[in-house]
Amino acid sequence: MVKTANIITLLCNKGGVGRSTTAVNIGWSLADAGRNVLICDLDSQANASYNLSKDYTVVESGKNISQMMANGTGSFSDYISDTRHSRLKLLGSTLFTDKTEADLRRNQTMNSHRIFESKLDRSTREDFDYIIFDTPPSKSSILMLNALIVSNWFWYIIGAEDQWALDARVIMDKIVADVKKLNTKLNALPVLLTRYKKNNTQSRYMKQICEKTFEKGVFPGCVRDTTFITKSNSARQSIFEYDRRHNCAKDYAAASRNLIETVENRKNNEIGPEKTVPHNDESSIHDMGY
Repeated sequence: MVKTANIITLLCNKGGVGRSTTAVNIGWSLADAGRNVLICDLDSQANASYNLSKDYTVVESGKNISQMMANGTGSFSDYISDTRHSRLKLLGSTLFTDKTEADLRRNQTMNSHRIFESKLDRSTREDFDYIIFDTPPSKSSILMLNALIVSNWFWYIIGAEDQWALDARVIMDKIVADVKKLNTKLNALPVLLTRYKKNNTQSRYMKQICEKTFEKGVFPGCVRDTTFITKSNSARQSIFEYDRRHNCAKDYAAASRNLIETVENRKNNEIGPEKTVPHNDESSIHDMGY
């Protein structure tokens, strides 16, 4: 049986919850654990790309998501670049990703949200154990919809101090429900809580609410709130490069172990052939104007 990647889309239509920080550090920790990982940056802020890229000028000069989308025959494998970890690769983003989104919206067709299906080539699916999409904080992102269509998993990243991130979930839940009509293999992962303060009432309340209301609950460990994250981001480094002894690095290492256990146990226990997904149920996503 040919190995194929576990594909995960990070979600939360609220900025500042630590989605890009999570993509960078979960990716790095998975790579440390011997997995081959591809981080796909779909956010024009390009924080994941800046923090991971071995040489960001390579991303700026052409190895990026915008160039891939502009090339009608280009595939993921043509636009992947190196990071500073040998097992971790990057499909990077630039400021022009916003223009790519605008172009997709202006020229939108019934299949605009299915472009990744043809561009995510076989070699990319087979070369990596994990493909992780870092998405922008926007419910209307067509690139995000493309990521969900090709993913096995969606992963809510919720800031424990941010009630709005939880309140806004109803919008994203509707989008995920519509995507599941087209991608029946899409499953929820337990929520990862970030910016968590152990002795803070709001943080504890958010964890309790998430445990009760999210389909798969919450991963046991949370990522603590600390200025260390800001410092590592300012240094354009992963937390593990900046200081892997810090407790925040341990938080992300624990989260990656939880992820491995959840995803790989599920995959090893799957029985029977994969379902085929028809291409004739397009109306809900397109007509709702996401």
